[in-house]
Amino acid sequence: MAEKPPPRRVLRFIQETPWAILPSVLRQIEEVVQFRAAGNHLSAEEIAARLDAVNRAPASPSAVAPGSIAVIPIAGPLSPKMDLMTEISGGSSYESISTAFIQAMSDPNVSGILFDVDSPGGSVAMLEETADLIFKARGTKPIFGVVNTFAASAAYCLLSQVDEIYASPSSQLAGIGIITCHDNLAKAAEMAGMERTYITAPKGGNKAEGNPYEALSDDTLTYMQSMVDDYYNVFVACVARGRGVKPALVKTEEWGMGRVYTARAAVALGMADRVGTLQDAIDRLVKRKGRPGGARAEELTPRVSAEGGELQGDEAAVPPIDAVDLLIQTRAKARLALARARRTA
Repeated sequence: MAEKPPPRRVLRFIQETPWAILPSVLRQIEEVVQFRAAGNHLSAEEIAARLDAVNRAPASPSAVAPGSIAVIPIAGPLSPKMDLMTEISGGSSYESISTAFIQAMSDPNVSGILFDVDSPGGSVAMLEETADLIFKARGTKPIFGVVNTFAASAAYCLLSQVDEIYASPSSQLAGIGIITCHDNLAKAAEMAGMERTYITAPKGGNKAEGNPYEALSDDTLTYMQSMVDDYYNVFVACVARGRGVKPALVKTEEWGMGRVYTARAAVALGMADRVGTLQDAIDRLVKRKGRPGGARAEELTPRVSAEGGELQGDEAAVPPIDAVDLLIQTRAKARLALARARRTA
C-alpha cells in the first residue's frame, strides 16, 4: 500500500490546484488539513464519520438477479484516488466511481445504472477522464443520475454525462466554474522573524512562481488564470456534450457563472430533466429494462402549460410556470432559448 502524503503536502496541493468545487467546502477542507499539518489528529470516531460516505460506496456493485439496477453513490468531495485527501474530507474518489461503473456496465445482470449524487464537487484531476468514461457508455444500458440532495461543480459535470437527470424536490445543483487560490504569507513570515529564499534552476525561471512567501507577479497571475480558464473550457465542453446543447449556452449567465440552482429552476433551464426522488428514478429505470437512453432519447410525458395547452418537444421538459419559483418566472425566455439551442446542436 502506497504511503500517504504528509498533511503539509496535501495542504500545498489544495492551495495550488484548480478545483471544481464550492468555495465554502474548499475552505472547510483546507481548515481540516491545516489542523492536521499543525500536528493535531482526528479521533477514530471523527475519521469514521468522514469516511461514512466512502464506506457507503460499493467497490463492486454486483447484481444478484437479472434486471437489477446498480446504484453507485457519488458522495462528498471528489479526488483522484483514495488517500489522505478522501480520509480527511470523507469524500469519494474518481478511481472508485470508475471501477464501480465499469463493473456495473460489464455485469450481465445489471439492466440499468443510477448515480446517487450528494457532492459539492472536487478536484479537476481525473474529472474529464471520468466524465468521458460515463458519456462513452451511453447507449449500452440506461444510465440515470439523481441529485440526492446536492450536485455541484465536478459532481454536476459527472452527472451531466448520464442519459437522464432527476433532481429531488429539495435539491440544489450546477455550480459550473473553477476556483483556485493563493495565500501571500510574506507579512506573516516577517512578523515571525522568518525569511524564505528559493534557489532554483534554471536561474530566473518560473520554478518557484506562486510560492506563498511573495505576492503574485502579473505574469504569474496571467499564467494561473489561463490554467483556470482551460479547465473551465473543458468543464463547459463536457456539460454541453452531456446535455446536448451548445457550449455558448453553458457559458451564459443562467448556466455557467458558478451558481447553484433549485431542482425546479434547474429543470426549467434544462440543466436537469425531471424533479423526482431516488425512488422515482429507480422506478423509471425498472420500466426501461432493455431500452438504453433517457429523456433526451424519447418524448417526455406530456405536460400542461399555464394556458391549459399541452407542451410539445423540448418545452415538455419544463414545469408549468406556477410550479417554478420567482427566479425562473423572470427567465421564461431561457426555456425557449434552450429549446432552440437543442434543435441546432
